[in-house]
Amino acid sequence: MENASKALIIAAEMLIGIMILSLGVYLYVSFRQTAKENEQANAQQQLIQFNNNYTKYENQKDITIYDILTVVNQAKENNVKYDNDDQNDNYIIVNVINTGIAGGNKCQQNTDDKKEFLETLLEKDKNAIATQEPHKLPTYSCQITGYKNGRVHVIDFEKI
Repeated sequence: MENASKALIIAAEMLIGIMILSLGVYLYVSFRQTAKENEQANAQQQLIQFNNNYTKYENQKDITIYDILTVVNQAKENNVKYDNDDQNDNYIIVNVINTGIAGGNKCQQNTDDKKEFLETLLEKDKNAIATQEPHKLPTYSCQITGYKNGRVHVIDFEKI
């Protein structure tokens, strides 16, 4: 009788041990899933925040050269972060269309010299700016024309 009693106690201890172990595995899986969901939510929030730097200009009709230069600076910083590798999914291209610049109607941000980019952009408008009121700069509209993996990839500014 004493052996049977000990056997029942050992069996009960094993069942309690298995229950505790099962509870531990359940909690581990549950916490791991919650951590993954939080990580995905943070990644999504970072993506939205990143894209907002560029999408805030989309469909606006009163963008100035200074706004374009701001976008170019942001794109430059991003591209330097990714070693200026235009094959990288995180690379950003800024195009300015209908600039009237000799040799084509597109000015692409692919130079390291921001001043050169701005001067190229303004080249055609120098006379127009000089004859107009000094505060009246040419205006542009913006369209996001390319995304890669949910991130802004190509931004086009078109002179109005």
